[in-house]
Amino acid sequence: MPFEIAWNCYPGESYVVQTTTNLAQAFQNAPTTPASLTTTNNWLSYTFPVAGKAQFFKVVKLDTDGPEVYQTAPFNGAIGVSLQSTIQAWLRDDSGVNTNSIALTVGTNAPVSLKDPRLSYLSGVLTYTPGTNQFLGTNGQMVTAKLSPATPSATRPPISRGHSNWRSPRHQHQHRVPGRHQPRALQPYLAVHKRQQLHLQLPLARAA
Repeated sequence: MPFEIAWNCYPGESYVVQTTTNLAQAFQNAPTTPASLTTTNNWLSYTFPVAGKAQFFKVVKLDTDGPEVYQTAPFNGAIGVSLQSTIQAWLRDDSGVNTNSIALTVGTNAPVSLKDPRLSYLSGVLTYTPGTNQFLGTNGQMVTAKLSPATPSATRPPISRGHSNWRSPRHQHQHRVPGRHQPRALQPYLAVHKRQQLHLQLPLARAA
C-alpha cells in the first residue's frame, strides 16, 4: 500500500526527496519521476510504495539561484570614470560562491577569471585592476562590465543544512511538513545565476 509525503514549498523552486534505511548512514536521492520536483504553488507531494522495512525520508530544496551583485564601485551608470579605474563588485549568496566559475568581461576585452592576476575575490568582493598599459576602453566610450553566469555541476551533491526526517508507515498515511520546518539545500557551485552588467561612461578626451 503506498504512502504520501507532502511538504510546503516555494513556487518555482525545485526539490528532491532523499531516503535511507539507517539514520547513521548517508541519505540518497529517492527514485522519483522526474528526478527533481518543481511546483507553481506552495505545496508538493510524492507517493512511495511501502518497502516492508524501515525507511527514513527528507526533502531537500535545490539551490538554483545565483549570488546577487548588490553593490559596485564605480556605481552603475557612473560618468567620468578613469580609463584605468579599478572595478569592484560585492556578491552575496546564502549558499556561497564557487570562485572557479567567475568570469568578468570588461568592454571588448577578453573575459578574465581568478586565474588572471588582474582579478581577485576576497571577503565577498570581486576586484578587477587593469594592468600597467591596459585600459577599460577609450575616451568617451560607454563600457559595459559583464559578470558571466556559471554552469551548474550536475554531479555535485546537495549540502543539506536543515531537514526534517520521516519514517515510512506500515499503513497508508500522509506526512505533511509544517512551514517552519521548511528544509533547504545549499549548493555552492553557482557563480551568477543571471548575467550582471555594469555600465561606465569613460571621460571625453581633452582638447589639444
